Amino acid sequence: MRLDKLTIKAQEALQAAHELAASRAHQELTPEHVLAALLDQPDGIAGAILRKLGVDPGVERVCRSAAFALSRNGCGVEEIQLDLSAARPAFLSLRGLWFVTHMYSRLDKQDRFGPNVANNVRSGLEVTSKEIAAAEAYRADLCRQYRQLFNEYDHLLTPCVAVPPFPVEQNFPDTIAGKPMKTYIDWIAPTFVLSLTGLPVACVPAGLDATGMPVGLQVAGGHLGEENVLGVAAQIQKLRPVALPRSG
Repeated sequence: MRLDKLTIKAQEALQAAHELAASRAHQELTPEHVLAALLDQPDGIAGAILRKLGVDPGVERVCRSAAFALSRNGCGVEEIQLDLSAARPAFLSLRGLWFVTHMYSRLDKQDRFGPNVANNVRSGLEVTSKEIAAAEAYRADLCRQYRQLFNEYDHLLTPCVAVPPFPVEQNFPDTIAGKPMKTYIDWIAPTFVLSLTGLPVACVPAGLDATGMPVGLQVAGGHLGEENVLGVAAQIQKLRPVALPRSG
């Protein structure tokens, strides 16, 4: 490789990647080391791209490392692109319907609801029949997409949520990777793009972020694939053990 043909940023990232590998006693430089170095650059493009995509770079880095760690157990791991952007409006419509359905007998007591429930019920009452039909049509299309996906791949791995852990006193985060959220549920988008279809999903600790907080990884599988999903989650847990926090 001709280092003089690379940009200064790229050269700095490669140097940092080599230092990271050496500090962890790793014999070979891997894409995981390079990605970690790129994400650590305060004004680098990699972090900016991830922020644009709506995932915290630290969360993405931990999850990516955990996913590719499976290759050490003989698993083939491949990064793919899925456009699930239409899931958000579909989920919001169906979520609103769910809240109205389950709170129907208490709709005359809306003034006693907590703010989260009240807002969800209010949104549900505003959903139209056309929006519900569109949501169900999208859900059916999403099921077809996943069926095709699991004809080619055994499992799908994604971050559990788009942000690192936040203080328990905080109801929900305000931003994702520095960008304001459109709704208060955007930070859990990686979960509802899977739960819309009822796929078997396991969540497992993937490691710790730079501040020492845990990051979760989702393992999704095809219809009736619960046992295999749990098996993959168990492998990740062995490869990426996370110690219990210290008491006191």
